[in-house]
Amino acid sequence: MDTLLRRATRKIFSKRNDPLWPVLHEQATQAIAPTSEQFGPVLHVVAVLARIGWGNFSQEEEAYIGRIEHRRAVTNSSKAVVRYRDYGAGSPAVRRTISEMAEGVIVERIVGEISQISSKSPALAALLFSLVRQQRPLSCVEMGTCVGVSGSYIAAALKLNGCGKLVTLEGGEALADVARRNFSALSLEGIAQVVVGPFHETLAQAFMAASPIDFIFIDGHHDEDATKNYLAMALPYLAPMSVAVFDDINWSDGMKRAWSSVMTAPQCMAHFSLRDFGIAVLRREGAEVQ
Repeated sequence: MDTLLRRATRKIFSKRNDPLWPVLHEQATQAIAPTSEQFGPVLHVVAVLARIGWGNFSQEEEAYIGRIEHRRAVTNSSKAVVRYRDYGAGSPAVRRTISEMAEGVIVERIVGEISQISSKSPALAALLFSLVRQQRPLSCVEMGTCVGVSGSYIAAALKLNGCGKLVTLEGGEALADVARRNFSALSLEGIAQVVVGPFHETLAQAFMAASPIDFIFIDGHHDEDATKNYLAMALPYLAPMSVAVFDDINWSDGMKRAWSSVMTAPQCMAHFSLRDFGIAVLRREGAEVQ
């Protein structure tokens, strides 16, 4: 382990008597408080949320997380400029039109700035990692690769599990290339496959190829109607019981409504709301609860 990697690992894991991520720990505790029925995948989620925030990982897990955080630091420091087509919703203050989101907006940005602003924090990335480690899914889909930080956490969990594959979708080819390099540097290229193109062109085929999907992380397009549509598209391809994580559920009033629709959907067996993440345990229509 080189010096930079040691520093990255020490920064994340140090001796402590208090939670490493106290805010996440508090949010998770509040999220599981109302849970009554606990069965199957719900138990997996509850188990993770009950201990998340403390950063209690095995040495093997710490080593991989340290490597990922080292790659994050390398990517954060990149001054390279990339030009790509962005199909996202823009920002809560400056919303893009339906046609702009469909056609994409050409942007030029510095890789390091993208990584610092758009990548999931170590705490939330560790939550994804822990969910996958606990659930042991065979087929995962991530919508919104960006530079590959969250995808690396998911893929690393699959690798440590000894089973499972990740399909991660990214609209911009230049960003997909950055993510691929990060996956390769972490020896995850055999587990994480990057599919490039706008969701409305790639999603149906990706869902079909990955079916049955045990774990899905819906990120990358924070729009109410789009989020509802993505879930509707995914439902036929999900495993009998699956875990779906929705990012930035409080990003806008529209995303709050989208998350509300998920919580009240007939397929939703249980749901857990954190500040940034919404976690739903979904049952495919006609599937029996184990």
